[in-house]
Amino acid sequence: MADYEKAASSYVKNYYESYWILWKADKGQAFNDRFHKLTLAPRLEFLSMEALLSKSLLELSSDQRMAVKALRSLADKINKNSELIGRAEREEDFVLLIGKFRANTEMLASFYYLVSRMHQEAERFAYLALTNSEVVEKVNRVLGVSFEWQDLAKANV
Repeated sequence: MADYEKAASSYVKNYYESYWILWKADKGQAFNDRFHKLTLAPRLEFLSMEALLSKSLLELSSDQRMAVKALRSLADKINKNSELIGRAEREEDFVLLIGKFRANTEMLASFYYLVSRMHQEAERFAYLALTNSEVVEKVNRVLGVSFEWQDLAKANV
């Protein structure tokens, strides 16, 4: 958990910067060369070993098990989008996938939120009844990420 907590905020920020560059390109601005230098999230292999998972799940509380299931689901969806993004070759291909970049930014925000809470709260962790939109909004506010048109237009990520 600690490793993912350290890395997840940078994953969110890098996907957001990629989205911002693509958003600007889609609006007619020149494609920013920084795009090709950004490191997106690696494949999330979160709890992929079944033996470890089955042993660990027995030791987790009900709320922690729900969070692990949510993290696995998020990781699967993020990885699927990342595979599509990885097939793109030209700048125009990436612009066509702008929705996948936004989706991954938002799912990584949720991933970051859950991993952070699970790591920080450990056995005290309680699954909160927040919508994904509420979680994403909280994380985005903390990380300085905004998908509002006026913020994207003036941003210099």
